[in-house]
Amino acid sequence: MKIIATAVVVSIVGIGILLGLRELRRYIPKKPGLVRQITTARIDINRPPWMPVELAGEIARQIGPIPGSRLSRLDLAKEVYERAVAHPMIRSLKPVVRMQTDDPRVDRIVVRCEFRQPIAKVAAAGGYAIVDAEGVRLPAKMAPMWVRPDGSDGRREYFLDTPNQPTSDSRRVHYVLIQGVRAQLPPVGKSWLGDDLRDAIRLTRMIYAKTWANEITVINVENHNSRLSRTEPEIVMHAQNGWSRPTVIKFGRFPAADGSELFAIPPERRMQYIDRYVSEHGGKLTGFNTYLDLRYDYLHVSID
Repeated sequence: MKIIATAVVVSIVGIGILLGLRELRRYIPKKPGLVRQITTARIDINRPPWMPVELAGEIARQIGPIPGSRLSRLDLAKEVYERAVAHPMIRSLKPVVRMQTDDPRVDRIVVRCEFRQPIAKVAAAGGYAIVDAEGVRLPAKMAPMWVRPDGSDGRREYFLDTPNQPTSDSRRVHYVLIQGVRAQLPPVGKSWLGDDLRDAIRLTRMIYAKTWANEITVINVENHNSRLSRTEPEIVMHAQNGWSRPTVIKFGRFPAADGSELFAIPPERRMQYIDRYVSEHGGKLTGFNTYLDLRYDYLHVSID
C-alpha cells in the first residue's frame, strides 16, 4: 500500500514539474537568433519593356510595406496584395508570394501583374488626360514621356518627364490626342465612359504599330454618331510631320457589330488604303494631299 502511495505521489509531482516547466517556458526569453529579424522587404515586380525603371521603383514603393511598420508579421504579403490590386497602373494581379533570401534579414515579395500601358491623350478641361487601351484614366505623371532608341541592352529605354531623362539621344514618346469626347473626365483609375472614346481608342490601337503612326497627331470624334452633321465623317484623323503640309484623313465610322451594314468598308481595308498610299509616297503620309477619304470602295484623295 505504501509503495502504491509513493508511486502516486511521484507521478503527481512529476506532472506538476512538467506543467510548471511548460508555464515557465512562456516567460523565458528566447535566445537571440531563433527568430529572424526582418529589416528589409524587397518588392520584386515584373517590369514590362515600355515601363521606365524609375516608374517601376515608384510603383514598388507605393504598394510596398508602410515605412516603419513591422516586417516580420505574417500578413505582410496580403497587405501588399491589397495595395497592388487597388493601384491605378495595375490591371490584373496574381497571388503575391513572400520568399526568404540568402540574407536572413531580407525577405523578397514577388508581385506578378499586368500593367496598364498608356496609349493616348484625351483632351479635357483645357489640358489632357492619359488613358490606356480600355479607356481607364491613368496618373499623368506615370506616363513615359521620353524614349531612347538604343539603350544599354540594345533595346528601347523609356523615361518619365523628370530630371533623369536623357538629353541628347532621346525623343518624345508619341501619344495621339483624342478630341471631341463628350463624357466628363473621370477620377484616376476609373473608366472613361462613352462610345466615342471607345471607337477612338479602337482606331488608336489599329494604327499603333504602323510605320506612319507617329504622323497621326489627332483623332477627332466630335461628330461621332453624326451628332453634328450627317454629311461629314464621324471620325477624322489629322496627320502632320513637323512643319510639313497637314493632311486630314476621313475615316468615317466603324461598321455595326451585327454585320447589318452590307456595304461598309472594313476598317482593316481602310488601313490598307493608307499603307499603300504611304508606300507610293516614299514612306510618308503627310505633305502631299489636303485630305484622304477612306469611306469608299477605293481611296479618294484631294486633287490639289
